[in-house]
Amino acid sequence: MQWFVGQNIPNPAQKTTLIPFRLPEAGNVTFSLMTINGQILFFQNVEASAGNNSLSYDISTLSNGIYFYVMTYKDQRIVRKMTVQH
Repeated sequence: MQWFVGQNIPNPAQKTTLIPFRLPEAGNVTFSLMTINGQILFFQNVEASAGNNSLSYDISTLSNGIYFYVMTYKDQRIVRKMTVQH
């Protein structure tokens, strides 16, 4: 099983969003949220178990627009686009 990061739910997001991901084995995942210009707005280390996981994030303080979230696991990065629309 490879690791996987899904699209945030819902998208566009309004108050909170859920980011699903799956790991082949337990480990540390880093999560960061950034603007389209690459400015990091949030960074978190997450200890996750093998299998299906999810990360909930409060986006209520973000302005409307497009953002990117990046998850890194064992030196592999996956980037997804998220739209915020209040």
